[in-house]
This record gives sequence, C-alpha cells and structure tokens, in this order.
Amino acid sequence: HLRGTLAPFAIDEGQAVQVAVARDVQIGISQQLVDEQRRVVREIGWEYAPDLDIDAGLQDGRRRAGVSVGREGDTWGVNMETGFAISEEDRPEDTDEATWSARIQARIPIFEGGARLGREALQLARLRRLQARLRDLRAGVELQVRQAYQSMLEEQEKLGLQEQRVVIERRRLEISQLLRDKGQGNEAQLEAVRNQFFSAQRNLFANQETYISRQAQLRRLMGYVE
Repeated sequence: HLRGTLAPFAIDEGQAVQVAVARDVQIGISQQLVDEQRRVVREIGWEYAPDLDIDAGLQDGRRRAGVSVGREGDTWGVNMETGFAISEEDRPEDTDEATWSARIQARIPIFEGGARLGREALQLARLRRLQARLRDLRAGVELQVRQAYQSMLEEQEKLGLQEQRVVIERRRLEISQLLRDKGQGNEAQLEAVRNQFFSAQRNLFANQETYISRQAQLRRLMGYVE
C-alpha cells in the first residue's frame, strides 16, 4: 500500500487575509489613488495660507549671488544665481564693500466667491468614492480568502476521516488474510475485504488531490504563483 503526508498549511485565516490584501494588485493601485486624492484635498485646504516670496542677495565687487523662495502654480521652489563681472566696465559700482539685500512679500487670500469651497467639495466627493471602492475591494478579497480557507479546512477534515477509514480497512484486510490462512475464511470473503480496502485508498487519494487543489486556490488568492 502507499502512504504519504501532505505539508501542513501553517498560516491561520487572519494572516491569510492580511497577506492577500497586502499583495493584491488592484487594492494596491486603489490605495495609491486614495493617497493621491488625500494630497489633492490637503493642497486645496492650504490655498488660503499666505503666499510668501523671499529674495536675498549679496554683491561684493565683481561677484554677486542671490537666492529666492516662492511658489509657481502648485509648486514651491528655490532659485539660486551667481555671477562674476569679467571686465571693469561690467562692474555695477566701483567698490569692494559687500552689499546685502533682502525682500519678503506676503499675499493673504481673503475672498474669491466660494470657488475654493466648490473645488474642495468636488475633490472630497471623489475621495469618498475612491475610499468606498477601496473598502469594497478589500471586503471582496477578504470574503474570497475566508471562503477558500474554510473550504480547505473542510477538505482537510474529510481527508483525516478518510485516512482513518483506510487504517480500518487495512486492519480488516490483515485479519481476513489471517483467517483465510487458518482456514476460517474463504477467498471470496478475502477478495471482498481487499476491494473495500482498495476503494478506501482510492478515495483517500481523491481527497488528497482535492485538498491540494483547495490549498493551491487559497495560495493564488494570497498572491503566490505556483
């Protein structure tokens, strides 16, 4: 007769759900869209923050350097420049003393007719839609994984019962062979018991295949490639 063992599935149901959610491509893309939309909403919320423009410069003889900080559109940036006058004629002034300059300008938005509130409401609605889609994707993956896990456990239980059945039929076959050898049984009775044992063993192999199939299905849902 043939005997073998199957590798146990060492991950519990909760861990299987966590792995599947973390490795699901659609969930990952949806999460990125939600994160980006949150950034857009935060950006709109900062539209009424003061806009600052800062310029600073230094000029020392032929050398000059400057730096400015400001916002252009939706992007803050730093501009830096430096220069050196090659000839005497290019010198802006005939002095070796360093000259510093600085300028700060602030613009404070006050009112724009509610346009920002409209944009914020629109982007918040889009954020809620994206969040709802993300929740639906996670719930769908979780449901599939939990169903697959329970199906695997059911097959595992059936497999255990069938293994016990094979042990019982094997023992019956051994006893029938002993009785036949002692003349207390005939060949027909032995053949019937032998067929029952082979049938139980075939059912065991079928249960093993089904269990392996259920485990493979669960692994695919968890994002593992066989």
